[in-house]
Order: sequence, then C-alpha cells, then structure tokens
Amino acid sequence: MTQTLTAEAAELAGMSRAVPKARGSRLSLAVADCRVLVGRDLRHLVRNPEQLIQAFSLPVILLLLFRYLLGGAIETGGQSYINYVIGGLFVISVAFNSTTTVVGVTDDLGSGLVERFRSMPMLVPAVLIGHVISAVLRSFLSIAVMIGVGLAIGFRPHASVTGWLGALAMLLLFVTTLSWLA
Repeated sequence: MTQTLTAEAAELAGMSRAVPKARGSRLSLAVADCRVLVGRDLRHLVRNPEQLIQAFSLPVILLLLFRYLLGGAIETGGQSYINYVIGGLFVISVAFNSTTTVVGVTDDLGSGLVERFRSMPMLVPAVLIGHVISAVLRSFLSIAVMIGVGLAIGFRPHASVTGWLGALAMLLLFVTTLSWLA
C-alpha cells in the first residue's frame, strides 16, 4: 500500500501528478541507502586505476620486496621469514587502504554530493557508513590477494581455524576503527 502526496501538495510543488513515498520499514530503507552507497564506492574502486593499484598491487609489491629483497635481513627465531613478516604487511596494507576512505569522504564533501543527499529522504550517516563498509571490503579483498601471493611464495600458516577466525576478527576491528577515524 503506497501513500501519495495530496493533489494540493503536488500542485504546490509544481508536479503534474502525485509522487509515491518510499515503502518499507526505517531499517530496510536505511540498509538500502547504505547498500547503494557501498555499491557506488566499489564502482569507484573498479573505475579508478590509482585505487586499484593502492588496494591490490602495492601490498603485493611490498610482500615480494620484503620476501626476496630483505628475506634474510632479520633473525626470526626459527620460523620462516615470510610467516614472520606477512602479519605486519596485513596491517600496513589495511592502513594504506584507509587513505582511500579519507580521499573519498573529502571528495564527496568538496563536490557538494553530501549537500544533495541532505535534500533527499535518506539516512544521514549513510555516506559515512557506505565508505566504511566499502573500506572493509576493499581491505579484505587486498588481504585475500596477499594470502594467495604469500601461499605462492612460501607462506605456510600453522594456525587452526579458530586462530584464523580470531585473526580475521582482529583485522576487522582494526579496519573498522581506522576507517571510522579516517
């Protein structure tokens, strides 16, 4: 059941016919707003080569650099160097990806997009939530690529499933915190 503007309100607004209002609960509308903005940010990632390089190529280059150029420079106490260094590279990769969030929010504010969204019936923090969720997705895709390359060059994790879930939860918390701060 859709609700429409009254004929008088539509006439005052200069509309020739009634405009339907959005349907659904507040929660479903808020989720839809955030989903649209996450999709927008992910499309920007795909269409911007600089963001693609920063999200995927830079972490892989750092991984290869630390593995093959600096591979024997640090005594790791018995474990392989790649197993030792890859955790720190995950954190560095996530920190690099948070700069994309800063640039995206700044561009949205500078271009007037946020002011246009304020005139629409949408969730007020949806722009920020969209940027944060897309930053988390971007970071986890970057980490997945790093794990794949790491496995190809000798990374052999010895953690259990519980250990991996704990590590991913800590990375999720770190990514979310950095993105909100950004």
